Amino acid sequence: MNPAIQGLPSCLLTSQQIPGGGLSIQLYPVDESFNKIKRWKQLSETRPEIPFPEEVFNSQDWYEVAKELRKVENEFGSDD
Repeated sequence: MNPAIQGLPSCLLTSQQIPGGGLSIQLYPVDESFNKIKRWKQLSETRPEIPFPEEVFNSQDWYEVAKELRKVENEFGSDD
């Protein structure tokens, strides 16, 4: 799995061949991912030292969301 998305527990991954040899990849989080993100947001509200990147989440950049979550898990641990 791409290390950029390892922070999210589950993602639906789709890909499409682009003319000229490129590859377009789209990530779609599933319920388990949203549950983890919801828990992360709750924790950030009760523990301000745990950052929650609202703007990154709202942009639906799942690579960046996973990267930020991985940073939080590395610093504070995971409750999985």
